[in-house]
Amino acid sequence: MTQCRRDVEYTARKLIAFLKEEKGIDTRIDETSYRDYCVSVDIESWNSRLTLWYSPKRKSSKISVIRCENPETQDRIHMIWHEFIHGDILKNGDIHAFVDGSYINGKIGYGAVILKKGIVLHEFSGQINRPEYLQHYQVSGELAGVSKVFQWCIENNISRCTIHYDYEGIKKWATGEWKANKELTQKYQQYVSELPLDISWVKVKSHSGNLWNEQADRLAREAIKGKGSHGRIQQK
Repeated sequence: MTQCRRDVEYTARKLIAFLKEEKGIDTRIDETSYRDYCVSVDIESWNSRLTLWYSPKRKSSKISVIRCENPETQDRIHMIWHEFIHGDILKNGDIHAFVDGSYINGKIGYGAVILKKGIVLHEFSGQINRPEYLQHYQVSGELAGVSKVFQWCIENNISRCTIHYDYEGIKKWATGEWKANKELTQKYQQYVSELPLDISWVKVKSHSGNLWNEQADRLAREAIKGKGSHGRIQQK
């Protein structure tokens, strides 16, 4: 048995134990589906099947839902996976926002997802069309996304929020850990310093299977293609 296979099996059995003990959900590993980098798990009561993938390079795991008839059930599976990997920090009652930016073929997009107690309150995205910002590529999108979150918090009388980000400049320019040498970063640093918000920062690894980071990235890329949500609210 290879080390990758052992890592896959270890994570799969931990996931099954978590689903049973924390969620009361019975699952079954398809023993015939084992490969060095993946294995499939059946949730028979939900008529669903997922594949667990392991990346030895990133030393991290992610899932893909390969059978599920109900979109709400699929969302729930992803949320449970997020809790399994990252803990239940999103359920502490604070506002949590995941932000990302993208640069494709000379166009810049931003995306953000805002949650409370693990439920999506708001998601939005858009393009940045100002020529002077193109030189900063996706960084402009990253900073626009987090600025939009701060604006939303102020408009909704929110005094405290947690920003989940994958580009470290989002925090380090805001806190002064990085010197702001460009007009864009100087304006961002000053803007954040004047906000009436208590801000916490959580660094996430990009493209590592983090559900809401991937969603923010998707929104940013779709905005570039003209498919941005531009303030679409999702309340459950």
